[in-house]
Amino acid sequence: MFNKNIIDQVIIETDKHLTKETDLILIGGTALVVKYLSPRATLDVDSYSAISKELKEAWKKAEKKIGVSLPLSKSPISEGPYNMEERFTSYSDLKLNFLNIFVPDPVDIVLMKVTRLFGKDRDEIKHLIKHSKIKESVLLKRYIEEMDHVVGNPKTILSHYLIVIEDNYGINIADKHEKKLKS
Repeated sequence: MFNKNIIDQVIIETDKHLTKETDLILIGGTALVVKYLSPRATLDVDSYSAISKELKEAWKKAEKKIGVSLPLSKSPISEGPYNMEERFTSYSDLKLNFLNIFVPDPVDIVLMKVTRLFGKDRDEIKHLIKHSKIKESVLLKRYIEEMDHVVGNPKTILSHYLIVIEDNYGINIADKHEKKLKS
């Protein structure tokens, strides 16, 4: 398991091995750990963007130098709200020369996690909502306006969404969201 400190070390070392500007869009647990300060650790680094050959090689050199094996890969499943790319924010905690790190908006990460809602996702969503002070009205608006394209069973995704709302805002708010979504 890798925490913010180790991931940051690998990112800094990777940057030293790059020769041109390269973007890396971190999603999932990695974004939560480095940008939104989740106390959980992650097993790998998932990217929303394709990973260039140069970035792969620089990452491998960084892993070797730091003495870790921290897999970096493009996530095979990374659906989120329609306009999430417009809301990517820079991860600027580190002084880097070539590597530009971006992460999704916290609301977008919540909605990305809602589509699958595995065990740890509920804890990560809870942290993100509390840490980023996400209002339930913002989640509802973005869910209605930007999530109708997501692949999967719509009833399952709606159920996941309502579980998240109930977990974080209570049954009364979840009931209000359900009524609004079904009308």
